[in-house]
Amino acid sequence: MEFMNMDPSTGRLIIEIQLSELSDLVGHQKGKGREGEIDDIALALETYKAELQQCLQNVSDQEMCASIDRAVRMDADLIRVSDAQEAQAIQDRELAHSMSSEDATDPQASAIPNMSRVRLNPVSDEFLDKLQVFNGACHDHEDPHGTQAESSSWAASRGNTDSSETMKECVICTDKYDSSHVATSSCGHSYCRGCLENLFRTSFTDESLFPPRCCYNSVPFEASRSLLPSEVLREFEEKKTEFGTPNRTYCHAPSCSSFVSPQFIENGIARCVKCHTATCTTCKGRSHQGSDCPNDPAVRSLLDLAIEQGWKRCVSCHHMVELDHGCNHITCKCGTQFCYICGERWKTCTCPQWEEDRLLARANAVVNRDVVVNQLELNAAERRARVETERRNLVRNHECRHGEWDIQGGRHNCEECNDELPNYIYECRQCRLMLCHRCRFSRRR
Repeated sequence: MEFMNMDPSTGRLIIEIQLSELSDLVGHQKGKGREGEIDDIALALETYKAELQQCLQNVSDQEMCASIDRAVRMDADLIRVSDAQEAQAIQDRELAHSMSSEDATDPQASAIPNMSRVRLNPVSDEFLDKLQVFNGACHDHEDPHGTQAESSSWAASRGNTDSSETMKECVICTDKYDSSHVATSSCGHSYCRGCLENLFRTSFTDESLFPPRCCYNSVPFEASRSLLPSEVLREFEEKKTEFGTPNRTYCHAPSCSSFVSPQFIENGIARCVKCHTATCTTCKGRSHQGSDCPNDPAVRSLLDLAIEQGWKRCVSCHHMVELDHGCNHITCKCGTQFCYICGERWKTCTCPQWEEDRLLARANAVVNRDVVVNQLELNAAERRARVETERRNLVRNHECRHGEWDIQGGRHNCEECNDELPNYIYECRQCRLMLCHRCRFSRRR
């Protein structure tokens, strides 16, 4: 049930009634199972109880935001008067201090600010606007006689701000929105409600994008709360636990494959809360019902193939990684950095930073791309010179931060997500990496 879209007091009452009934049901279940074991019914009840408690907390947060919003707007006149009195007191004190000094014409006296012209910080306006967005549904259920419009004095204290100054451009769709309807990252780029939701949802299915980022910085989750649906907020918290767990266990049932939180793992057995299937945490297959875990032939076959092909496993999440070109510094989609040669964590070994064969392979790929795009005709000597130039460029920029980009026209494929772009693509000026518009912001770590 979506409690955020109903009257908070009604939602709170519904949740409290359900929690009370749930407590009675849990009490009747006690003593019916074996000691030390949690049966499926008890597990389901505990999970439902946790969800209800989270809903209750969300309703409480909504009530608090609505209370702050009402208090600020109802007490606007008092706030303005109090602020003006405090500013006047500061001005009088500084003026008296300057007049009592030895030099009555101290130039610092003329630098005293005119506090009568002090306005409230415009950031407060943006904060209040976002409170209104967050509490839109709540205001719809309030008594129309109980709400109070913005006072004229409060509006005057805010000043006349040009509406164009409050508009911000979304970095993805490039449309302009009011500042209360966008989330701004620490890099200064803004995301509208739709693009922000898409950024979060995409990160749930692609771990390399989690947490949602823009220009190496995580998109602030707290500042995004008011713009995201409750199911996205809930799934973000779930994915934060999942992606933050090393050596994860997923339900072995092909029709489920849900992540099993560590709290539901005991004695090497993970019990799925969705389908109640038991999974072995060692081989990730069906539970062996008390016997030791045998060597999984499928896993052994995969490891043998990895050795044959030269693949490596991440030291944290154990995913297989294949290095096609570039240096030996690997950043797994889980965020772990390790050496491709020895598999140890990055900068804990003495292995070389790159293999010459892979550098030449990448340099040749870039030159081949230039030949096709620019329709070049190169003889053997010219080609060798271009390949050597690109090889040196790769060595110089092997840890490129992709600070500057050029736009290359024509049909290209993004080198990260492999999407085909029919009209243009962005190319890094330093390392020649080609990325789509979305990946050049969100995939950088």
